[in-house]
Formats: sequence, structure tokens, C-alpha cells
Amino acid sequence: MHIVVLYLVVGQWRIPWNFRVWRGKGTASPSQIALRMVRHLPKDLTKRFRVSLLKDMLSLHNHNQASTISWWGKRRWKIEGWFKTAKHRFGLDRFGQGTLLGIYRWLVLSITAYLLAYWTYLSSCFPDSLDWGQAAFLALSTFLPHLVLSLLLLDIKRLRPLALSHGIDITISRCKI
Repeated sequence: MHIVVLYLVVGQWRIPWNFRVWRGKGTASPSQIALRMVRHLPKDLTKRFRVSLLKDMLSLHNHNQASTISWWGKRRWKIEGWFKTAKHRFGLDRFGQGTLLGIYRWLVLSITAYLLAYWTYLSSCFPDSLDWGQAAFLALSTFLPHLVLSLLLLDIKRLRPLALSHGIDITISRCKI
């Protein structure tokens, strides 16, 4: 599966704005899809900010121009960083969907998880460096605390025999408040 993502970088904000699934040979190319998505950006956005287009696969006309390659390479990592984060932290690489609708559902879930973690990070008092694991856990704890507690209880249940073998008895009781 190939997806085309329109990813906005505005100041400290990193936002996947739009995406399309490339349907393959005989359809619009990924570049044509991307240009169509850029043309549909809100006019207020394109008038206020400079629009730079970067794509995942670079095809430079003169590969001997090291400065050009370096310039594009630095900007390309902004895109690559998002893809790596979406794939490995938010499950974009683990879908097993067989239909186009299933693919869209999984993309929406992955992007939603990314945005929740990122917006939680931006609203918190984290240091300047973004730790996606920490941001994802904070978002999970904020929006789904029961899930975090359920996972903790499952871990304790799973590890109880190990704790008992070392002389530690773990008992959990629920307080009704």
C-alpha cells in the first residue's frame, strides 16, 4: 500500500493534514495526488505561509550538486520523521486490512493517536525534546485512564507468580469512594 500524506509544518506544529491511498498504475500519480491536495489547502493558510513541497522519493536532476541534495535531505527528514513515528509508535505499520475502507479506518486511527499524543505533548510542560513514548503515555493516561489501570492490573496478575517465587505477595483491593 502506498499513501500520499499532506503534512504541514507551521512553527512548532506538525500536522498530517490530508491523505489519500494511491491506487496504483493507471491512476493519478502520487505527485499529481499531492499537488491536488495542495491546491485544496485553505487560502488563508497559503497566503499567510510559504508553501514548500517535499516528497518521500527525491529525484534530483543533477545528483552532483551536493548543496542541493543536502538542502532537500534536511527538509525530507521532517516528512520521514512523521512516517517513522506513525509507523512504529502509532501502529501504522501493523494493519492487516484487506479493503480500502479498512485501510482508511486504520489510517484515521493511527493519525488520531498521533495527533492526541502530539497535542498532549504541546499542552504539557515537557522539555524541548519530544519523546513520543512519553507523549503517547501521557495522552493515554489523560484520555483513557481506565485502560492504563487495566493494563497495569493485567501486568500484576501476569507477574504475580514471579513475585511469589521471590517472597513477594501482591494483593490488590478496590476502594469504593
